[in-house]
Amino acid sequence: MPHRRNELTGKMLWVLVAATVLVFAEPAGAQQKSKLRPLRIALPSNTIAATHFYVGKSLGIFESYGFEPQILVLEPRAALAALLTGDLDFYTATGTTTRAALRGVPVRVIMVGLNRPIMFWSLPRKSRASSN
Repeated sequence: MPHRRNELTGKMLWVLVAATVLVFAEPAGAQQKSKLRPLRIALPSNTIAATHFYVGKSLGIFESYGFEPQILVLEPRAALAALLTGDLDFYTATGTTTRAALRGVPVRVIMVGLNRPIMFWSLPRKSRASSN
């Protein structure tokens, strides 16, 4: 139990630091913004898993590479439609995008980042493991 508490405390500390950066970060100058290329990124929802996008925006990381990020929250169908029409540059819902690609929609998953390993077990309907 103490290990779990330390792990949760560490995560809460990280969130507090990120929130502090978001609150006290200075916005980039107006002159620089006119030279930046808009970069539209859509999230399926506002969750703690999307914090890095907001922290990167607040720290000016996108701007240092010449982009002005526009972070949006869009429903999956709307996001895929926006991707196909060129109104959106990136969508962060990997599952939705993968299913669309498997159905022939011309989209591609280019990166997946998780803080835990992915493990799937695929079994046939009748197997020794499922009969127990």
